[in-house]
Amino acid sequence: MQATPLAVFEQIVACYPEREAIHFAGHSESFDALSRRAAAMARMFAAEGVTSRRHVLISAPNSVAVASAVPAIWSLGAIPAFLSPNVLADRRAEVIARLDPALILTEDVLESAPAPGEGTLNGAARAPEIGSVVFTSGSTGVPKGVEQTAATLLDGARRVAA
Repeated sequence: MQATPLAVFEQIVACYPEREAIHFAGHSESFDALSRRAAAMARMFAAEGVTSRRHVLISAPNSVAVASAVPAIWSLGAIPAFLSPNVLADRRAEVIARLDPALILTEDVLESAPAPGEGTLNGAARAPEIGSVVFTSGSTGVPKGVEQTAATLLDGARRVAA
């Protein structure tokens, strides 16, 4: 199996489905539930027109839904791009114009995302080389995007796990 962030996530889900994957704001979710939530989100995102190599802008506070959205985006071969929801409206508009995302995920959109359903993620072979884009705060101008390769994301995850 190709070593991509999604492939590693899928391996962990297969090995430890009932293990707690995330605990946030009093809510816990197993790897299996997180994966099923991500699969349901991937279907929603695909219906919204998210395709391979397109960006999906995530501009929402941390949540279980954000954690589920990332593997959902990867499974479509798309690239998650993170922008703080606190960025000023004019600067946000400039980022959106430059990035031209296939979809913008705000807190409101994520709150309406589907609950864990049936099905699994399947898209590791389509994963782009870029694992994510993180935008700066834009405190001195328009936020700038910093690309992180999939290899860099995996290296960081391995270091944290070790």
